[in-house]
Amino acid sequence: MGYYKNKHVYITGGSSGIGLEIARKLFSYGANLTIIARNSAKLEEARRNIEPFKVSSGQFIRCLSVDVSDSAELSRVISQAMKEFGAPDILINSAGIITCDYLGNIPYDKFDAVMKINLYGTRNMIAEVLPAMKKGGAYCHHFLNGRISGYVWIYRLRHFKICAGWFSRVSERGIEAEGDSPYPGMPA
Repeated sequence: MGYYKNKHVYITGGSSGIGLEIARKLFSYGANLTIIARNSAKLEEARRNIEPFKVSSGQFIRCLSVDVSDSAELSRVISQAMKEFGAPDILINSAGIITCDYLGNIPYDKFDAVMKINLYGTRNMIAEVLPAMKKGGAYCHHFLNGRISGYVWIYRLRHFKICAGWFSRVSERGIEAEGDSPYPGMPA
């Protein structure tokens, strides 16, 4: 897909699961990647896994090891990355963890960890890159990956409504935003 050629895409959760699959697909379309996750070893393994999908000699994959739920550390790492690599043209938030059980059975600390990564991590990442993305007319994409606790569909719906409302406000500020497709503009 020509749209992604030479676009710089930041992908949270890019070392595994859906984030890794999105990274492979976008790299095969000619995108440059900055993949973000907590585990450095998994990031390097992901880089090796993505490399075979390279379509041009100028493409790059950069790895950033940081916890998206740690706002201060994320701010430091992303600020430095944008100075070195530039702002993203596209942001895909796919970082997430899961705790499966009924809501009433999930201990507070596990639920809190899910919220910190899945919800606040998304907010933190967008807050870090949005000012730079606005300057370049970039694309902000949040993939609601469903990694939320306890088969609680009502919670998922509320999570989506909260995000959809926030993203509509992002859109009002001149950034195109989506929240429902794993591959913006691409066939599934």
